[in-house]
Amino acid sequence: MWNTICVAAEDFYKKGWITEIWYPKTAFESVEYVIAVELSDIYITGLHELLKTRNLNPESNIIFTHGAWRFATKWGAALKKLGFKWMYTPHGMLEPWPLKHKWLKKLIYLNLFEQRMARTADIIRAVSSPEKKNLARFFPKEKIQFIANGIRLDVVKPNLIIEDNVRRYVFLSRLHKKKNIVTLTEAWKQSSLANNSSAELLIIGPDEGELILIKNVLQEILNIKYLGSIYGDSKNEILRRSIFYVLPSFSEGLPSSLLEAMEIGLIPIVTIGCNFPELFSQDLGVEIKTDVDHIRKVLEATFKWEKDKIIKYSIRGRSYVKEHFSIKSHTEKVLTSLNLN
Repeated sequence: MWNTICVAAEDFYKKGWITEIWYPKTAFESVEYVIAVELSDIYITGLHELLKTRNLNPESNIIFTHGAWRFATKWGAALKKLGFKWMYTPHGMLEPWPLKHKWLKKLIYLNLFEQRMARTADIIRAVSSPEKKNLARFFPKEKIQFIANGIRLDVVKPNLIIEDNVRRYVFLSRLHKKKNIVTLTEAWKQSSLANNSSAELLIIGPDEGELILIKNVLQEILNIKYLGSIYGDSKNEILRRSIFYVLPSFSEGLPSSLLEAMEIGLIPIVTIGCNFPELFSQDLGVEIKTDVDHIRKVLEATFKWEKDKIIKYSIRGRSYVKEHFSIKSHTEKVLTSLNLN
């Protein structure tokens, strides 16, 4: 979500809008065009105090909330009552898979609180076409709009030339249960790619409880490497030297990292849970299931791809992302949806 917000800040600024991020933890590192506001508390009393200190008013400010189940929805609903325009973006948190976990607690809260508050938003934003369809189960269809995440184009030199003899696969996401990283590493371990010097699996992202579960595989299989959280030029250089982006996730909104990887030229190997059906209908990537055996088979098959096939998919994916997911298009759609363009 952080990247989704920050990447659009410059374009909003050019159109006369300043981006502030309010978050209940230590302030983020300085990002150009973004003002990070550390919250002292997440109660409604704190919200009213912030309205004064940040000098907010309904005539010149818009409220965007990201995610579900948390204080942000309460604040969004409270600000809407005060006359602010509000866009509610659940980012895949109301998709079928996450709703199955702690389902009773979520069902009660959704029916009593989340759904009622979110219905008051001006726009309920879906970040993918499947999510738009799923959100219609809970909210009026006329309020739901599909506005895809945007990315900056031509920031990094593409990887159309395979520069060395190593076929690199990159997992770029949080190490969270729903991302299915344990299954991916087990599939690699069972495949012919394990400890093959011509293949490499790079795992990039912050740990959210799964690293300990793949510790033994990391120690046993030398060509799986966990690099932690990497950003900026360092991350982009790794992507530029890689070929495949792998995400066997159970559920997503629509991962910005997937779009960024495709723009650089990586070929996606992802599940239908990544909510990007166009990848398969337009033959832009490879579908994997969420089980070990199928992931293993796909890894072994793609490792054998000829260079010409790799370049063909790479070019096709880059072209599709450039046409459909520019940050300029994203910004214009957001402002148009709120009648501000």
